[in-house]
Amino acid sequence: MAKRIGFIGVGLMGYGPARLLLEAGYPLTLLGHRNRTPVDDLVGRGAQEAANAADLARNADVIITCVTSSAIMESLVNGEQGILAGAHDGQILIDMTTADPQSTQDLAAALAEKGVRMIDAPMSRTPREAREGRLNLLIGGDAADIDEVEPILSVFSENRFRAGPLGSGHTVKLVNNALSLGHAALAAEAAATCEAAGVDPQVLYDIVTAGGADSKMFRMVMPAALEGRTDGLEFTLQNARKDYGYYLKSARDAGCVPMTTQAVHQLFELAMAQGKGDEYVPYLYRLLQGWRTK
Repeated sequence: MAKRIGFIGVGLMGYGPARLLLEAGYPLTLLGHRNRTPVDDLVGRGAQEAANAADLARNADVIITCVTSSAIMESLVNGEQGILAGAHDGQILIDMTTADPQSTQDLAAALAEKGVRMIDAPMSRTPREAREGRLNLLIGGDAADIDEVEPILSVFSENRFRAGPLGSGHTVKLVNNALSLGHAALAAEAAATCEAAGVDPQVLYDIVTAGGADSKMFRMVMPAALEGRTDGLEFTLQNARKDYGYYLKSARDAGCVPMTTQAVHQLFELAMAQGKGDEYVPYLYRLLQGWRTK
C-alpha cells in the first residue's frame, strides 16, 4: 500500500509536487494555504484537507513541508496544534523549505522524541520544473531514511543529490542560492551600468552569452533590461533577502568571513526598504536604474 502523505505548503513551489504525488496514486492530505486556488484544485483531484497540522500528522506516514522560512517551520512543528501534537512513531518528515540548518537540527531533535525521523530536501530550479516533476533536491539525512522515501521523491524530482547528514541539504542550498542570486545581482548592475553609460544592454547580452561570463541566471535577469519584463525568474526579493540572511548566519557559524555576499545582501535589504519585497529578482535592474549619483 502506498504511504499516506501529509503535505504542508502547496504554494508556488509546493503545488506541483503535491499534484504529481496525487497523480502517482499516493493518498494525500494537505493543510490549507492562504491562496485557496491550489488547495481547491487538489481537493477536487481527490486530496483531503486537514483542519490543522496535528490533524494532518495523525493521518500521515510521511509529512512533506514546503514553506518559506524556519520561523514558519518552528511554528508548524511546535505549535499548540502543530505536527508534534499529532506525530507518531515511525513517521518521516521531509522538509523542502530553504531553511536555517541549526533550526533544522533543533526541530529534528524535538521530533525524535516522538519517534519521527527527519530529512532536509530543499529544492532548486523554478516553479515550472516543480510543475513538470523536474526539480533538483539537495538532501541531508540518514541514508536509510532517504532510501525509504526515494520512491516518493522521485515522483517530482529529476536529480537528487545526497549532501551528507541532516542539515547538509539546507547548508548546500543556501550556498547555491548565494551563488545564483549573486550572479543575478551582478547581472542587474551590469545591465543598469551599460544603460546609464549609453550602451545598449542588448550589446552586453550578445557579448556575455558568447563568452565565459554567461550563466543561466544572467539570461533570466536580462529580459528586465531588454524587454521590460521582470518575470524571468519567479523568486521574490523578499525570499532572496531571507535566504541570504540564513546563508550569512551559516557562514559565520562555520567560522567563515562572508565578504562579497554581505554586499549582495545589502542590495536585497535596500529593495525591502523601498517596499519591493514582492517583486521578482529581475526587478533589481529597475531599482538600480534609479540609484544613480548623477
